[in-house]
Amino acid sequence: MKKIFLLFTLILILINFACNKSNQDIEINTKKKSEISKIDFRLEITMWLKSLNENKLIDTKTKETYSNVANMLDYSNASLVKGSGDENEIIIKLVENEISSFNYIILKKQNTKSYVAEFYKTEMSLKSMIHFTLTKNLNLGDKIEKWDINNKPIIGWEKTKSGKSVVKKLLKKIKKQNKSQNQLTNSSELSIIESKRIVDPEENECIEWYWIVYDEDTNEILYEEYIFSTGNCGGNGNSHTSSLNQSTCNYSEDEADDILSSFQEMYVNEVVEGMPGTLTIQNDGKIEEAFTKSWKFGSVKLGFTSFYVRYFGIAHYSGVRFKLNSIDPKWKFKNINYSSVSIEEEENLQCISVELNEKAHSEVIQSGDQSNCSVSIQAEFKASIYCILGYKFGSPILVTNTSTLYAKN
Repeated sequence: MKKIFLLFTLILILINFACNKSNQDIEINTKKKSEISKIDFRLEITMWLKSLNENKLIDTKTKETYSNVANMLDYSNASLVKGSGDENEIIIKLVENEISSFNYIILKKQNTKSYVAEFYKTEMSLKSMIHFTLTKNLNLGDKIEKWDINNKPIIGWEKTKSGKSVVKKLLKKIKKQNKSQNQLTNSSELSIIESKRIVDPEENECIEWYWIVYDEDTNEILYEEYIFSTGNCGGNGNSHTSSLNQSTCNYSEDEADDILSSFQEMYVNEVVEGMPGTLTIQNDGKIEEAFTKSWKFGSVKLGFTSFYVRYFGIAHYSGVRFKLNSIDPKWKFKNINYSSVSIEEEENLQCISVELNEKAHSEVIQSGDQSNCSVSIQAEFKASIYCILGYKFGSPILVTNTSTLYAKN
């Protein structure tokens, strides 16, 4: 009986020790989580700006730009990502705004007085951004682009729905007036991209900026993706074509006909505001601002219910808007001009090309109070497939649409 009593007592002592150890572990883990949750993101941003000033890394104008970005941060969408050693990263999303092309900032804290900031444009959630920061990998369908503080594109990455990893690099096409061909210039010198997208009317060049998308594994060019235009881009009818890669095209005629039979129109009517230019105050107190607008006026698709790819026709407009003074809530058009059309594809399909030809566009008709204007356009989509015996063409689709553009959305 005495042995049983001693054994029972020993079991109770072991159970009590295990419980205390478990409670200590929970307390330690809770403390770690608490320390992370209590990080003062505003203080970290302040210290980052202070470090830039102390190290004299930026001029007065750029310092103001950094301060503007700091004022647009959404601290409710922020996270600390613990790296190896003392290398921590802070991810903060920006609130919706009309100034920055990017919507995330990643602040890399290298030591107590050294910070490096990177800026990203993506539709990914904060959770996906954390995954990307930790692994440098994207989930299927994710896209992300790296920009700089002055809204200049640098590089991009994408993982398509089919699992292909691609890299996006920059290309500019310079259009000379009265020249039939474009001069292609592979450029990494981005200093000539103006923050305001309007230049003097006497400027003779129109520059269209594109992402050139490469297969990360083979370095093969897959397609182009329009970003924006700068310079004097006024014009009449024009066309734009999604890319075509013939390197692995082995469709039979029947297979090509089957795909082309799925070519059909899908409705879209969406206006996207571009990055605004610099605000200028006139002698009479009026405030003026350069702008660009992209109107998705038409869309077609290739494919079937289980899988298809959409192509969007986009009309580009630019001009200058104004308001009477700083307290005037209503922006009005000073001028607005039609620029060009481009085509945007959801995903590049090997051996398949869709061409967009503008047939007609209306003059921009402003409303009486100049706060909005009416636009219309007619364009034709043409699909083609490169198969074993050459090109096969589908029936063209003619799209006509109208919309209202507002001086400021």
